[in-house]
Amino acid sequence: MESFVVQLIGTESSQPFKYFGSRATAQDFAASRVQSKEAESANIYRVTGAANPYEAVGMVKAGKATLIHARSRHATDAEALEANERAWQKAREAGPKALLQYLGYKLPPTPPSPPIKRRS
Repeated sequence: MESFVVQLIGTESSQPFKYFGSRATAQDFAASRVQSKEAESANIYRVTGAANPYEAVGMVKAGKATLIHARSRHATDAEALEANERAWQKAREAGPKALLQYLGYKLPPTPPSPPIKRRS
């Protein structure tokens, strides 16, 4: 039988391990704890052959489980690269000034338009 164990890292919980019967439920739990900042990160392990939750957690602690996913509050390199690409495209579409600002150039402030003199 295949089961899943989530290990919460950087949590104040007295029980950093949680047992699940399905991968989807384990992933939802890990994501919710990391997003709510209850844990710094979470590792999800696949355990085969465990008869009960205690045995499954024991197998994780003994290194006999397979790490299948790691969740973290910090962006991965791929997520950072994707965000950078989106910002580049947005700046490119906004025009030359936005593109220069994206590249780090400090543009001088635009001077105010001179007041319009009206003839009386």
